[in-house]
Parts: sequence; structure tokens; C-alpha cells
Amino acid sequence: MPLPRTTRADVSHHLDALGIVAGDRLAIHSRLLAFGDLEGGAAAIAELLQQRVGKGGSLIVPSYTFDAALPYDPRTRPGEATGALSELIRRLPAARRSRCPIHNHAGIGPAAALLDHSDPGCSLGPESDFDLMYRANFKLLLLGCGFSEACTYLHHMEAMMAVPYRSWLTLERRVVDQTGAARMVPVRYFARTEPDLVTDFEPVRLRLAERGLLASAPCVFGQSHACRLTDLHAVTAEMLAADPYALVKRL
Repeated sequence: MPLPRTTRADVSHHLDALGIVAGDRLAIHSRLLAFGDLEGGAAAIAELLQQRVGKGGSLIVPSYTFDAALPYDPRTRPGEATGALSELIRRLPAARRSRCPIHNHAGIGPAAALLDHSDPGCSLGPESDFDLMYRANFKLLLLGCGFSEACTYLHHMEAMMAVPYRSWLTLERRVVDQTGAARMVPVRYFARTEPDLVTDFEPVRLRLAERGLLASAPCVFGQSHACRLTDLHAVTAEMLAADPYALVKRL
């Protein structure tokens, strides 16, 4: 049986339902399989998003690199399991990429310049990519994916709120600079220390929806979601202040 078809027009209506407008600054996580047989694939989505936000808008996507055995060269190393849309945007000639060898991002548009200014030694927390996107008033767009599978910003919130089940580690990573020389650099990473816990970000989605701070739209398989990072940040901080274990559940 063939997969249900999602046309370019369907995607445009989808973005309407999510409240994506000209000038938006979008932090995007995506799972395009949620759209079934997607007309034009990742290239069509990238084109539609660029058209939607316009020249004044910006798109930033994850290009994370977790394998410590490989050096991090921001110019050439692909992201790991970040999806076809992220990889397409990373490879665009105009794309910028941040220098953190773990939680790095690629982006296009005026506000993507912030990726040049985040602290490459901070994977999460203050002065990381996430912190700068929050301060630059980005929206989060989960395109075809849910909070628990894709909302990395909430791991950043775990760091900002110093949850008790994680602690800071300093990891050494090999980074290639603009001259092609490789050197070891220290990176702060907020690692889980209680192995019997699993991520559960669904309560954040429910709280945002209850307060009218979240737009959602159905895909062929699953849903997409959009909200402002300032709202996500405030709601999550409130939840973690009341219960430091609000983002996890025990096995």
C-alpha cells in the first residue's frame, strides 16, 4: 500500500496552522517521515521555510556530533541522526555553523550570525547556542516530531536549572580549526548520573497547550508543534522549580 501523499500546498497550510510567519527566527527539529510521501522531500521543506520567513527571518537546525572518535571540523563533518532537513541546511553555501563539538547548530539568515558568538566550550547552559537562541527570541519548530524525541532545548533547561540527576563533566574533544590543524579542547557537558531515569517531556507540552502557548498541527504520522523559546523557557523553569524531576520518569 502506498504511503499517504503530502503536497507542497499541504505543507504550506501546515505552517499556517503552526503560526509560522515572515520574519520568524526558527530553531527547527524535524522528522520528515511523519509526512509520508512528501512532495519534493527535504529540499521542498527547506524552500518553503525560507520563503515563509523571508529575508528577515532565520532558520537554525541541529547538526550534533557525539562520536568522540572523530574530529569535529565545522566545515565538513555531518550531523549525527539529525535528519535530512538539518543536513540539507548545513550544506547550503550560506550556512553558518557553531563551534561546539557536541551540541553544534547550522543556520541561515541574519540571526544565524549568533552561531559565531556562542561559547564552543559550552554544550548546554549559559553562553551555549541554546542560550543565545533564547535571548534572540527564536521560536521552536518541531516539524513532524514530539517533545520527548526532539526538544533538546529542555536538556539545556536541565542545565540552567541544575537538576539533581545530572552533573557537569569536562570532556576533551578534537577540533579542526580554519587552518586545518586539529587540537584538543575542553567542553562542558551536563551528564545524567541516575541511570534509572528516562526523559519525559510530555508534561511540558501539556502545560504549554493548557496555557495557549503552543500551536500544533497533525501530520500523516504524528504531529508538529511550535512555540516561542521564551514561553518554553518560562514554563519549564516554573515546573522544575516546583519539581526538579518534572522532565523525567523512573523505569
